[in-house]
Amino acid sequence: MIIINMTSDGVVPGSTRIAEKDIDVALAAGFDGAVTDDVTGTSFSSPRVGWFLAAGEAVRTKDLDLDRWAIEFRQQLRSLRDPQASNYLKLLFDPVRYVKAQAQLPNP
Repeated sequence: MIIINMTSDGVVPGSTRIAEKDIDVALAAGFDGAVTDDVTGTSFSSPRVGWFLAAGEAVRTKDLDLDRWAIEFRQQLRSLRDPQASNYLKLLFDPVRYVKAQAQLPNP
């Protein structure tokens, strides 16, 4: 999985990237890696995404099929992307929506 350091303004300069042509199929997520105004990076955004993924698993209500977990995980991430967003902004990870989806709670 690729984690990109980004905000709602886009990818933070110097962050990991993927080719734009692969955005729609990549197992990728973007998340803010800022610690302070001058300290930021995927070293901070990656564990944050990991924590929210683990939180989602902790509240999961759907039965887990270990043979399909990786496929369902990819589908879940892709289904939460904003179809109205453009380019890299499609990858911006919304942890609240993800955790709610895992708990099968309504998402707006």
